[in-house]
Amino acid sequence: MSPVLEAEYSGARRPPLSRAGRSYRSTETGLISQNRMAAEAGKRADLDLQISLLTEHELTNVADVLNGVARHLQIESGSQADLDESSRSIAPERVLDKIEETNLR
Repeated sequence: MSPVLEAEYSGARRPPLSRAGRSYRSTETGLISQNRMAAEAGKRADLDLQISLLTEHELTNVADVLNGVARHLQIESGSQADLDESSRSIAPERVLDKIEETNLR
């Protein structure tokens, strides 16, 4: 066994790292931290998108109910076009496809 390996296994203290070694270790630690933060940011963005899509779906349902109530009560809205547009359902797949298309550019 080499002297270096013997020192490792015998429990002997390691010599202190050189300035370059400390710099490398510091850089490595920083990059690992940045990668972890980037992964967390990606997860947060995915969750935010899912919540936004769910909110959009729920608001579309609310708009449909309001349109139905207004028709039942024979209330005419000055902004019927806006109500009709807000009650149109948005396909989450189309939104995701559009996001991917934008990211590929």
